Amino acid sequence: MSDKVGGKTILLCSTVLTMLLAWPLFWIMHSHNVFWIYLGQGLFAIIVGAFLGAQPSYMVQMLPHGVRCSATGLAYNITLGVAGGLSPMVATWLVHRTQDDLSPSYMIIVAAAISLWALLSDRR
Repeated sequence: MSDKVGGKTILLCSTVLTMLLAWPLFWIMHSHNVFWIYLGQGLFAIIVGAFLGAQPSYMVQMLPHGVRCSATGLAYNITLGVAGGLSPMVATWLVHRTQDDLSPSYMIIVAAAISLWALLSDRR
């Protein structure tokens, strides 16, 4: 799909959908009904899957040929280690601090906004 529509288009759509649907999907998953929980998780999986499917090729295309693998590997893994490693701790702190079980969605919305800004600042 990324080859037909374009990786940037898929990334932009996924990012905007994440910003718009993070809080509603968290709210749906906070239900006591298993159907709604699975529906929220399934929609999150589709949105995140679309982003993660287009991201690697897009990252590689942004870099010069000589350093593509090294630069992409370092940038992706360092960011994933820092952001992904700290996310559970930050989400737990947010829930504790705000007494709002849906507050991790705000963290996801901020991350999506940063991603949107980065995508829009790429002039390719």
